[in-house]
Amino acid sequence: MKAIINEYAEALFSIAAENEELDVFSNELSEIKKLISENEGYTEFLSSPSLPLSERLSAIDEAFSSFHTHIVSFLKLLTEKGRIRDLSFCIEEFNKLLLAFRNTETVKVYSRVPLTEEQKTKLILRLSEKYKKNINAVYETDEALLGGIKIVAGDMLIDGSIKKGLKDLKEVIEK
Repeated sequence: MKAIINEYAEALFSIAAENEELDVFSNELSEIKKLISENEGYTEFLSSPSLPLSERLSAIDEAFSSFHTHIVSFLKLLTEKGRIRDLSFCIEEFNKLLLAFRNTETVKVYSRVPLTEEQKTKLILRLSEKYKKNINAVYETDEALLGGIKIVAGDMLIDGSIKKGLKDLKEVIEK
């Protein structure tokens, strides 16, 4: 299933890139994801085999008439192929492709207290140098941390927390 979702996302990304409308597509896909999540049952409606396909496709035209024609066509294609339930996964994959295209890595930074702007700037600079990428950081406070920070970048965890340091120290002492 994931391979098919990737193919749909890659096709949409290719169209967006060819038309030099990556930002337009990204913004509209985010808006669609938000709208659909706020309207529970809409995905069920679009995937319902008990309703004629023409009625479901007309509903897409009505609901998304202000969106880019390629985006609307994409929604219709997913509906026709019975894949509209995979829309959020397609959007996530599109966004991953966009980040890769822009050589950008999104990282989550957890700290006990909010970081200052100076700390954020230094952290972004160091991470940019380490990964050789542009860094898009999302900051969250985590009261479970004693101090320090934890950074999650993709599948990688950089644990610079005091708790981790104390655990490492304990392991050294116990050897």
